[in-house]
Amino acid sequence: MLMLGYVAISLMPDHFLPHSLMSLNTEQIFLSLLWLPPPYLTMIGQGMKKVQWNKLDQLEAFTRHVKDGAERLREVNRKLRNGHSQVSQEVVQLANISLLRQRDQWKQKISGIQKHIDATIGAVGCQVADAKPWKSHWDYQIFKIMEIQYRFGLESLNENLPEMKADLIVAQKQLKMKPPLEELKAIYFKEIKTFIALPLQFKGLDGAPHVYKVMPERNAEAIAVVFQKADELFVKVQRLQNSFAPWLVVGLLPERVQELVDELSDPKDWDMNFKAIKAKRKDMDKIPDTVKIDCFTISTVILKSVIEDHLDRLSDALIIALKRRASDEAKAVIQFLDEGLEKLNIRPDTVQELGKAQEDAKQLMEQHHEVKKQLDAADEKNKLLKSYAAGIDMNEVQNKWDDFLIRLEAFEQLAHDLREELKGKMDQRILAMNSDIEKFASRWQSLKPKSMDSFSMEDAKRNAQQMQEWQTEWQGLKDSSVVPNTRMLKGKGI
Repeated sequence: MLMLGYVAISLMPDHFLPHSLMSLNTEQIFLSLLWLPPPYLTMIGQGMKKVQWNKLDQLEAFTRHVKDGAERLREVNRKLRNGHSQVSQEVVQLANISLLRQRDQWKQKISGIQKHIDATIGAVGCQVADAKPWKSHWDYQIFKIMEIQYRFGLESLNENLPEMKADLIVAQKQLKMKPPLEELKAIYFKEIKTFIALPLQFKGLDGAPHVYKVMPERNAEAIAVVFQKADELFVKVQRLQNSFAPWLVVGLLPERVQELVDELSDPKDWDMNFKAIKAKRKDMDKIPDTVKIDCFTISTVILKSVIEDHLDRLSDALIIALKRRASDEAKAVIQFLDEGLEKLNIRPDTVQELGKAQEDAKQLMEQHHEVKKQLDAADEKNKLLKSYAAGIDMNEVQNKWDDFLIRLEAFEQLAHDLREELKGKMDQRILAMNSDIEKFASRWQSLKPKSMDSFSMEDAKRNAQQMQEWQTEWQGLKDSSVVPNTRMLKGKGI
């Protein structure tokens, strides 16, 4: 037998992918091309085989088959390497996509990787089952990246969950959240559990889906921290809610606030409260419309409008009370002035009336200092009132006060003039009375009854009648006398 030559053949072409990743039908076909029955094919060691031919045309035909098979295998290998490179690039890009914040992009990227793998499998003519080791390889690579992103997500899960919005409101005289805090907790923990359980539902490329199931257990400590942060987060939310409670005291305790308002008396108290309301409004303007606490966005707009309404009501209550107190004080002053002017306008005609007028004037003089304080207090309240609302009309009380002071100051001179006038009238009256008494005494001396020894019964009766008439006349003189001159009367023997 003539050996025309031999060919040494390697069972794996250069640069071919590891056989453990994928078994290709094309490789098996290529290897089948190299198979020849003994004695043509013998092993020469180290994975090499020796082929012998007796005819040259057989060698040439075999060589053509081998070259064609090798070319087809190189083309398959090229497609597989390109597909592998593309998948590698796509997998690396997963490291830059947040599993927590960009979950949809993760899904799209995984879907894109799956399409590249399916396209590569179709291009090389491989069976899906034969590609499972290749998919399994990439599932393990994706697992590594996913676990890193999973840990990053757990560390910042509380801050980066989907935004949850709530409003601070007042309902049934209580500060509440809308939606209620318990409902927010339910939504929040549902989102947490969804992310934590994400690997349990994740199948990757279906090459080794089981590898993802162990991820939550491998990160149990981080998951525990997530729930601890959740508790701390809701403590912050509750603390924020409670921080606004003092703002609602005015609105939630209106009866008590009204009692305190009604107790105010000093204008300084009102002024202090008005300034406090103004300061509260400035403080309220500093409250942001929304407060961000991790994933929660809490709106204060509704609450601020309620607080503004409460402050408006308190301001109105203060203004009403201030106006009522100023008005009451002004009315009390007017009443005093009306009564005082009425007393000062009386013109006495007798000594008794003059004495009464002087006594009234003395009392008015003593009282007018306290009334002046009351007037000043009403005026001060009115000035403060005008700073925040329309004041009351103080012109009437001020005009009456000025008139009262003029009358009071002029009363002493008026009393002096009246005393002199009454003194003159009294002197004339005394002279007239003295004349009437002289006449009465003269008639009495001439007409008084004689000794009773010479009286008859008729004379006695007549004298008795006359005595009654004398007594009646005398009583008339006494009644008409302003100041009886008893000394003169006694001097006349009456």
